[in-house]
Amino acid sequence: MGRGLLRLLFAAACDANSLVPQVPPRYNYLMENWRQHISVDPAICHGKACIRGTRIMVSVIIDNIAAHVTREEIITSYANLTAPDIDAALSYAAELTREGSVKLPLETTA
Repeated sequence: MGRGLLRLLFAAACDANSLVPQVPPRYNYLMENWRQHISVDPAICHGKACIRGTRIMVSVIIDNIAAHVTREEIITSYANLTAPDIDAALSYAAELTREGSVKLPLETTA
């Protein structure tokens, strides 16, 4: 993709007065309401984050998405799972990357 096309796509996604891409209102709704779908209970799945009312761990959903499993296949595989549950799992994962920390190996350049 050429630089001109990238600039055009970026400009189309941005407000005329801002360099920050504008996000549809639905984005904020999903990002704020993941707590309605995710729960942590020490008696369920060793306290790992799960979809509320199930034993489906958020990590399993994220692993499936990372493996390019489609939403439809994930929902078919887990009978109690809904599309909003998948959105909540992604929002929860996004929150962790912003607020949480994960120990990563130190990368050095020679």
